Amino acid sequence: MTLTLDGSTPAAVHLSASTSATAATASFSPPAGSLVVIAVNIGYKVTTATGPGVTCADSLSNSYTAGPSDYDTRFDGSWIFTRFYSSAPGSITVTVTRTGALGLSLYQLTPYVLTGAAASQAGAASAHTINATSGTTWTSSVSPTVAGSWNIVAASIGNNQGSFTPAGLTTDESYDDTSDGNSGAAGHFVTVTPGAATLGWTGTTPAPFSWAALEILPVTTHAGAAALSGTGTLTGAGVFAGAAALSGTGTLTGTPAHLTSHGHGAAALDGNGTLNGAGTGTFIQVAALSGIGTLAATWTGTLVQPPATLAGAGTLQLSGVKLGFTAGLSGNGTLSVLQATGGLRFASPGAATPYAYPLSSVVMVAPPGTTAWRPLGSVGTVTALTYSFTCPGGADKMSCTVMAPAAYRTQLFNPGWQVKITRGGHQVWSGKLDEPVPGPSGWTLTAVGTGNRGQDFLATYTSTWPHSEPDEPVDAAISRGLPWVNPGVGSPAGAWYGQAVDTGAQTVSGLLSLICTRGGLTWYVNSQPGGTPGDDLTVFPLPTAVNRLLVCTDPVPRTLGGDINTIVLRYQSAADDPGGTGAAAVFSTTSVQNSQSVAAHQVIETYVDLSSAGTMTAAAAQAVGSSILAIYQRASFAGLFTARYGQLTNTGGVPVDPGADQAGTVVKLILADFGYGGEVTPQFPVTFIVGGYEWDDLAQTATITPYQNVDQSLTGLLSLASTELTPITVVG
Repeated sequence: MTLTLDGSTPAAVHLSASTSATAATASFSPPAGSLVVIAVNIGYKVTTATGPGVTCADSLSNSYTAGPSDYDTRFDGSWIFTRFYSSAPGSITVTVTRTGALGLSLYQLTPYVLTGAAASQAGAASAHTINATSGTTWTSSVSPTVAGSWNIVAASIGNNQGSFTPAGLTTDESYDDTSDGNSGAAGHFVTVTPGAATLGWTGTTPAPFSWAALEILPVTTHAGAAALSGTGTLTGAGVFAGAAALSGTGTLTGTPAHLTSHGHGAAALDGNGTLNGAGTGTFIQVAALSGIGTLAATWTGTLVQPPATLAGAGTLQLSGVKLGFTAGLSGNGTLSVLQATGGLRFASPGAATPYAYPLSSVVMVAPPGTTAWRPLGSVGTVTALTYSFTCPGGADKMSCTVMAPAAYRTQLFNPGWQVKITRGGHQVWSGKLDEPVPGPSGWTLTAVGTGNRGQDFLATYTSTWPHSEPDEPVDAAISRGLPWVNPGVGSPAGAWYGQAVDTGAQTVSGLLSLICTRGGLTWYVNSQPGGTPGDDLTVFPLPTAVNRLLVCTDPVPRTLGGDINTIVLRYQSAADDPGGTGAAAVFSTTSVQNSQSVAAHQVIETYVDLSSAGTMTAAAAQAVGSSILAIYQRASFAGLFTARYGQLTNTGGVPVDPGADQAGTVVKLILADFGYGGEVTPQFPVTFIVGGYEWDDLAQTATITPYQNVDQSLTGLLSLASTELTPITVVG
């Protein structure tokens, strides 16, 4: 998990020429699961051979753990303190207290509120040092142990420094106390490769110094798969972060620590046998039984949305819990879900034996930041429900009508409340309520999907473009409230960054679309089970593997409008003023083609200007063009597809519940009694990526929009020029 500086972090505190025994932060509210670090520097005006005793506690009387510290026996000392908050403490202040020497001094506190930190910091690296003689280099070495860890460094300098030059780290706070002749600084370094790292600062005025450093470990998972295939037993304690699977005849068991705070994978039994798990939060992700047997799961704590699934003949029992997770039944058996309004609600049996049951989608709402979910059906009958998805993006839009009088206004309609739609016992859509509209038939509620929420947040970053993009801007937006989970995009092959974009000059969605549009990539925020728990972001190459069959009983119109098979690319082949020669930049052109499309339809050209991205080779420009052409397949579709239950299946021909599907799948068309187009030898198979997907729960129909689709209405044709390979506008 990525360590992130939380937005609740208060400003640094620096008291000048202070005799106070205490220094305190401003009020702040660290979130649950955060680690608060306080870096302290104290620098005396006159020689003080024995340093002070230093302690740290919050306003709730919670003491902080003392980390590395040192005092240079003359003027300066540095200390680092930490405390992990498993639950949010509310508004607090943190006070540092010194005892003993209370003479005039610089008194500096630099707080850090870090999310993604491990609850236990056992094994973290630390170091401290002093130099009682004068020098202009204030560095030392620490040996971090884990990639992605933060290393907090504090240094107190026994002389005034107008500026600090960082050495191997990022300066987070520096202060020159001219009243007593001392300076202090704090900063951090993110570990790339574990091992010795020299960190600190240099300056211009010689001075003695103290220095302390502490590594902050992130939450870690154990990657990989633990699997037993055959006859036997597979056991493990707190070790499965990938897949823990038993295939065959035998037993897969887990202790109470099996996946607690470790697991983000799957624990599965396939065959004849038993899968048992008991304890607090045993299975964090997927607990599945496929075959003949029993899956029993008992929790005593808060569940973190772990799907519990029975596939086959048997019983799924979940005792003593509320439905705060995903529960699905596939096969022959019984799934009973007690709703908040009392009574039982029927649920679709799931993916293996699906059926589109009318009104089986349940709309739930909750106040922002809470899990106090309430069904809209407790207010009135919910009808005319539709919800949709887009790729790139994710959950897009939702609309429904609650049949309650227009004079009745409830907080369950409040704009800004969370929305989720469950179907068959698991979540299929998530988002945020818009302003409700009363009418003669009741209240019309609309919501924006979580996949669209990237439009609400700006992509801000502090690193050098494009280093750490898009992860740094996405993680920063998540810390400010973007309801996504980012397992880490990294630097996918083909990502296009172009000319550097100013921090905050585009939205998070805009940044993701920028790196994908000319890189043969797309992005998606998944609101359904699978992957990392939560609405998780992925950036991936345009998919080609078919995972859906669509039986189409109507003609399939195609069009060459909006189709592209040749791209002329302008790029900068030589830089401006190379080697100080005064020569002007050189711009060249090259091109790429889809030869199969050209042979069938002749040349259809467009133009792309890559010159703003700096110097590149012809091969690099052609690679960008080839990634763009990956979007275009044969010819565009000129209309949408509609499907009822039975027309949309998996690749084995088994119908899927169309109310539980989404965008981003790859569809293969199965046409009934219709031609595939005008070619004598058509291009088979006809496949496309699903770019848009909408389910109408009242009409029981799914509307499927191909990724490559052209609107042939009058307004669509008038805007065709702008829909063909719309250039990306970048801000320099």
